[in-house]
Amino acid sequence: MGDIIERCQELIRQNRLDDALALMLDSFQQSDDQILISTWITKFRKLSRDNMLGIISMSDSNVERGTVTYHMLEFLSQKESEETNKQVVLFIGASPTDKSSLEIEKEKKLIDNLLESHQGFRLEAKLSASRDDLQALCNKFKPKVIHFACHSNHVGLFLEKNDGSRSTEFYNFVDFVDFLKQHSRTVDCIILNSCESENIGEHISKSALIPTIICMNQEIHDSASLRFAEGFYREFGNNEPKNPNYKNAYLAGKQRLQGSEDAFTVEIIETELYQ
Repeated sequence: MGDIIERCQELIRQNRLDDALALMLDSFQQSDDQILISTWITKFRKLSRDNMLGIISMSDSNVERGTVTYHMLEFLSQKESEETNKQVVLFIGASPTDKSSLEIEKEKKLIDNLLESHQGFRLEAKLSASRDDLQALCNKFKPKVIHFACHSNHVGLFLEKNDGSRSTEFYNFVDFVDFLKQHSRTVDCIILNSCESENIGEHISKSALIPTIICMNQEIHDSASLRFAEGFYREFGNNEPKNPNYKNAYLAGKQRLQGSEDAFTVEIIETELYQ
């Protein structure tokens, strides 16, 4: 949503008000927002028509347009402030070209859509992520939840090199856990939506003391990862941001896998220190 707000502000600066309003109408889906934006669109159309018919002078029309433009910028500023105050879910996606392709963009879009209207959480994401990206984004956003969509095995994650090659950068679990220790005061939940990640999750719980870790005890199909994410974030979106119920969201995600061969793949680890 932050990117959309910036794009709308840039369109207004370019005096492309019709384009800005169209983007705002498409992006801000709450009913009150839709009514307000539709009112501005109607106002601009009327001003253009009245101007062509000579009902209103150009100077008066410019004053009216300036007033509406001011309200548009004020609206976007308010939305920007609301976004800044939200807790962050950080999506880290990687699908190296030397591994089987994962639908990480689809997973990211799904989560973004489910969190879009949430009053307390927002999604920040990096696709083709490297270790350096992870470090920089955690320092920048101080996320509450970090969601990994990538390949993994019992000893580490397969991220991507940051040299543009999109080849594998292996992140062994020892270094990964050491990294998470630095963020244990701000991160409440790690989601390893990747194969055979249970061993990594157990080490995170024991050494990094992250309260909740969701991981996979064996290989999981890409389609099952998407279904779990959908169930998890649909329920998670109903949570209060100050006290999210990760276990309920986990159970909702697991429910989406019932009847499939992946039904018993997803595990939750709750660090005893926080129980």
